[in-house]
Amino acid sequence: MTPAAIALICISALTHAYWNFLFKRAGGGNLFIGLSKAAEAVVFAPAFVVWGLPSMPKTPVVAVTLLITVVGVLITYTALSQAYRHSDLSYAYPISRGSMLLFLPFLGSWLTGERIDATGAAGLTLILLGVLSLQLKELRMSAIRGIREHVNRRGLTWALFTGLVLAVYTLWDKHAVRTIPPFAYLYAYTAAVAAAYAAFLWARHTPEAIAQEWTARWGAIAQVGVLNTVSYLLVLFALRSGVSSYVIGVRQLSIAIGVIFGWRYLGEALTPPRRVGASLIVAGCVLVSLAG
Repeated sequence: MTPAAIALICISALTHAYWNFLFKRAGGGNLFIGLSKAAEAVVFAPAFVVWGLPSMPKTPVVAVTLLITVVGVLITYTALSQAYRHSDLSYAYPISRGSMLLFLPFLGSWLTGERIDATGAAGLTLILLGVLSLQLKELRMSAIRGIREHVNRRGLTWALFTGLVLAVYTLWDKHAVRTIPPFAYLYAYTAAVAAAYAAFLWARHTPEAIAQEWTARWGAIAQVGVLNTVSYLLVLFALRSGVSSYVIGVRQLSIAIGVIFGWRYLGEALTPPRRVGASLIVAGCVLVSLAG
């Protein structure tokens, strides 16, 4: 990958970890994320009207493309909310992000013909080992053998499902931005997701509850909305020319950053396995950035 692409992905990793930290600290509920999507649509609406809309192709294929993306995004947010509800940020976030790399190389090879070289494969392996290490209680073989006894099954299931959906729609996004400019594509489906969430919130929550959530957490809600767009827009630009597994591999730096946020600001333990895991992830990301 080019130095510019690597820089974009590193910035994306930082912003992505930060908004997930805000999301977890707020309780990870659908009310919070729904309001953040609404804020996202409102904040970026002027830019879309001025720059995005004129560049958007006006064809039925574009409408179908956006519809498929919206469904994928809604499924992802629902699964991620459930993962955070049943487990720590330091547990759910690494698995949901890292498990993409279990699925993406195979899906990329099968669907788009992407190939991974030896350096890239080594880097992706280190990242996956790092994610595994994050789940250990201690750095002993007995801990590895006993990991099944300590696994949070509901959190794990939702996090793995999130990773699978993310892998599928990452490849879909790579396909989409070949014909639709990244910002126009991102905003169009974000606005559609925001409308779907608005309908959901109106049906499931009273106006008083919605107003109370906004009043209590408006700062975090607005930040998540803005950073969500910024984070993934950078990835879309990198996906236009980069190998999907490599782009997403380097972005797993967000896992190490998320572990640090969980320790520093949420009181989650920074155990030796988590330190080793974060280090392996960083080393793997460096290797992936050097892959051809």
